[in-house]
Amino acid sequence: MIASARDHLARYPALSIGSVGVSATDLGPRQVEVYVPTGAHAEVCAHLLAWWDSLDDTSLLLKVGDDPEDARVLLYGRLVDGIAITVVGLVEEDALDGVLDDQFGEWVLHWLREHAV
Repeated sequence: MIASARDHLARYPALSIGSVGVSATDLGPRQVEVYVPTGAHAEVCAHLLAWWDSLDDTSLLLKVGDDPEDARVLLYGRLVDGIAITVVGLVEEDALDGVLDDQFGEWVLHWLREHAV
């Protein structure tokens, strides 16, 4: 899995990583988890969109939860060799104006595009 993640990053050198975790147990599927770097909200959104463009079988979740300080975008997808990956970007509370519940799919993609500029 580590080699697969490295190959993906070599193939897409513009992708940004804050941290990476790898999970491989008998209890569940193999998975890579990436946190994009924290920083300006527009940059976090742009990092997530770059990952979106590089993965297969993607889906999105904007997780608001009970505490707006814990809000995050979760991007689920697969690397070229089929290994599952979750890319996480922390969201600024100010960017959630009017968003009261978790959001999914195209709505989140549109929201990322609006906030990446």
